[in-house]
Amino acid sequence: MVGTCNGLICLHEQDAGLGAGSLSAITVANPVTGETQALPTLPAAWDPLRRLGLYAFGYHPTTGQYKVVHVPSRRAPRQDAVHVLTLGDPAAWREVVDLSRAPAAMGGSYNPCCGIVSVDGSVYWLASCAERVMALDLEDESLASFHVPPTVVRPVGPVAKASWKLTSVHSRLGVTVAITSPAGTTVVEVWFWTAAKAESRRGGAGATASSRA
Repeated sequence: MVGTCNGLICLHEQDAGLGAGSLSAITVANPVTGETQALPTLPAAWDPLRRLGLYAFGYHPTTGQYKVVHVPSRRAPRQDAVHVLTLGDPAAWREVVDLSRAPAAMGGSYNPCCGIVSVDGSVYWLASCAERVMALDLEDESLASFHVPPTVVRPVGPVAKASWKLTSVHSRLGVTVAITSPAGTTVVEVWFWTAAKAESRRGGAGATASSRA
């Protein structure tokens, strides 16, 4: 499943093939009415490994438009673009490029372990090094990026294992960080962005969540 918005469900069907003829189909369904809409397939020439890219389903509250976003794999010819499809738009998929506001290698720089999330009219994903958040505004389709707090990507103290995943926290962008110590204790931090700064909540097994600036 790609995602849900206002009761609509976006599904991605794929097979194990890696070639241009491999299956990669997107469908939007309304489970209440039973209606479904098969969306055009992303051109294989844009991304030979399109099924391995990141897909997101988002809605912009001002425009009222639903959009599917594809962040391409590292095999895509263009590493400075993402792909966008607007529901109801006969023009189908289009490439969105904005070198003035985003790093040149943003298209194929995603971290596959961190996922992709749509929050309040924008789509976000983490760069491959997990040190920058990439952002696509669903209204004007502009691309931008900003730094992740250093303590998120470089936890303090001895760490045996750490993982990151983007999420939505009360309609705000957030990232969960699971940190496992050499002793085997796992602590989960949930960071979320406010207008001015990133804040966190931290807890572990049997712990009470607390906040800090």
